[in-house]
Amino acid sequence: MNRARQYRVLTIGVLVALMWMTGKASAAQCGSTAAGFEVWKRQFAGEAQARGVSAPTIAALMGTTYSTATIAADRGQRSFSLSLDRFLVKRGGSAIVARGRALKQSNAALSALLASIQQRFGVPPGPRH
Repeated sequence: MNRARQYRVLTIGVLVALMWMTGKASAAQCGSTAAGFEVWKRQFAGEAQARGVSAPTIAALMGTTYSTATIAADRGQRSFSLSLDRFLVKRGGSAIVARGRALKQSNAALSALLASIQQRFGVPPGPRH
């Protein structure tokens, strides 16, 4: 994966996580098929813009395409039907957080990359636990 694509994927992931953390139940709904994906992207981009997300980040979102194989694999995971609390218990949420902290500390280059993304796209860092 080239560096530009890595930035795009990471930016989209951060944008989705940011919108999920601060979003309301009335957020744009993506539906169950590719048929509504373009409409969803436009709605989501409008919400993101209203919340101050930068134009380059929104442009990255608009450049994405619906991946049927990825969506099918994601929706085929039964554990995602659990509540967040039950999911974290089942998947070892505290162990995942601990491992993430250890990786962040041991990987200064990643921290520098994330800081440059924050500066370039205006996306704030994720929650601190």
